[in-house]
Amino acid sequence: MLTAMPVALYLPRRHRRHLLFPPGLLALAGLLWLGCVAVPRMVRPTQYVKEVAFFSLYAPAFPFGGFPTPQEVEDFGPWKSIILSGNPWTEYFDMKIVESASLSLVEEQTEHRALHVYFNESTSYATCIQLWDICSRLGIKRYWIDWRKLPFSFNLLGNIPHPDYPTMVCGTPDQYLIPTKPYIEVIEEWITESWAAAFSPVWRNTTLLLLLITALSAWNLTRLRAAYRY
Repeated sequence: MLTAMPVALYLPRRHRRHLLFPPGLLALAGLLWLGCVAVPRMVRPTQYVKEVAFFSLYAPAFPFGGFPTPQEVEDFGPWKSIILSGNPWTEYFDMKIVESASLSLVEEQTEHRALHVYFNESTSYATCIQLWDICSRLGIKRYWIDWRKLPFSFNLLGNIPHPDYPTMVCGTPDQYLIPTKPYIEVIEEWITESWAAAFSPVWRNTTLLLLLITALSAWNLTRLRAAYRY
């Protein structure tokens, strides 16, 4: 009679050797090495200094040309005034209000044609740079800053001239009309520009595919028409 021998149901214990370094230390060292290698490769953005020329506050002695007087500037209105509190917690919302008001200066239908932005000594330097940046991004060409008294003011004028602003004739008795091109030249230029855009590197493959589909469709219609005729 055979009897079953008991089988060991446990695995033999392996010998555990002590690690040379604590767990995770090599991973941390690898991350530190990657950081030391990546940081020198980071290129800092180039900083530029912008030189700004301001308008004169007083008009010259000669009657033609020059800049308007302060009273003429006030008469340019109606003006809209915005006061910057200088609080860093509300600076973001103040600049959004200034940007929204400045945007209306460059639109055709404007409620006001000029904008006063008042600020004091507590206003940060970054806020002043943002004011210049708003003029640069929106294309406002006429603006100046008044440092004479507190609160300081950043003044913006709309690009659309005042309807009552006087005009000066520069030796031309009649109105000058821009010469127009013949319609044939205009059509040729339009066709050339359209085909140039269609065969640009971005749209070349798509245009060729559409032309191929059009050619195959025309050939198939011609073949079907010839077969139907006979």
